[in-house]
Amino acid sequence: MADGASGETVPYFGRQESHVTNEQRGIETTFDYLDMIVRLQQSLEIPNVEKLCEYFNMTSSLDKIMASDYPQHHFLLECRRVGIVTRNDTTKLLEAFRENGPSKSLEIVKDYNRVSKWTDVRLTVYKDNQTSTFSKFTKAMIKMKDFIKFVFTRDEGIHFVDCEEGSLVIWLKVSSPETLNKLKEDIDSGELLRRITDKYERELSYGGTEELINFQNERSSIKISYSTEEFKSAMHLMFSAMSK
Repeated sequence: MADGASGETVPYFGRQESHVTNEQRGIETTFDYLDMIVRLQQSLEIPNVEKLCEYFNMTSSLDKIMASDYPQHHFLLECRRVGIVTRNDTTKLLEAFRENGPSKSLEIVKDYNRVSKWTDVRLTVYKDNQTSTFSKFTKAMIKMKDFIKFVFTRDEGIHFVDCEEGSLVIWLKVSSPETLNKLKEDIDSGELLRRITDKYERELSYGGTEELINFQNERSSIKISYSTEEFKSAMHLMFSAMSK
């Protein structure tokens, strides 16, 4: 439900400084950069790493990179260290992939650039009275983000960015006004929350029955909210972009 519907505004909790790196700052305004890095590590092959080191004049680092247990990971760390690729600038990496032919890696960076232009929105999953059962639920969502990613895999035009404990703040990117309207409908109808809690219940069902019963007893008091003003602003930004 929207914050306006309940007559109260549910606060968005700030990212905890103790576990935030410089690369993670600003996550609410950028596509999941670290996810892109992981996907690139998985797509790169060793011959590509060697060619890219030559392309970027990183031959002095090549021996160290190739001697590591995971050259792909080491190569991308080096690219980040020397500023070839940053959260806000993947131009050099995109040009390198275009010239050196690793098409799968090229598509990953192109996808990053495309989705990074989508509009940011946040949702908050919360409970008026905090309990240990709800705390376990939010911690599970933080620890195993694939829970929430799975919920949004069926929603074309929505990209899961990150989530944060505190209630549970979920960052999303949406591609169009139609997508945002559909997201709002799923929130207001309870469909989105049902998908999140159903997924968690299935995970609990593999363990002991006590935690499952406790969660089922509290499930009806869990809510999901969004900022009406933030959604209006997001809608305005998308319509403005479409009119250009």
